[in-house]
Amino acid sequence: MFQPKFLRSTDGEVVLAAKGCNARVITSWLSDVTTLLVHDEIYQTEELNLLAQLMHFCSSLMNHVEWAPRFLNDSQIQGMQELAYFAGRESGTADLD
Repeated sequence: MFQPKFLRSTDGEVVLAAKGCNARVITSWLSDVTTLLVHDEIYQTEELNLLAQLMHFCSSLMNHVEWAPRFLNDSQIQGMQELAYFAGRESGTADLD
């Protein structure tokens, strides 16, 4: 179960202190929370919109990686590349080969 103690602040930045499986769950939860906030008029800012999109694509990518078989077919590889591209684009570091 997620607890606030998993979020640690160092030098003003929040760091997630959780195992990989927990990080995927927390990322999905944070994606849902930011998406709900974007639909509220009070929180409709460009920064929150970008954060919600980024969290959505990061969550989707982590879920695809978790559910993927050991050997990927071409469509699975392309799907993961697209999710990684969109997550990078929203964070300002997009690079798709």
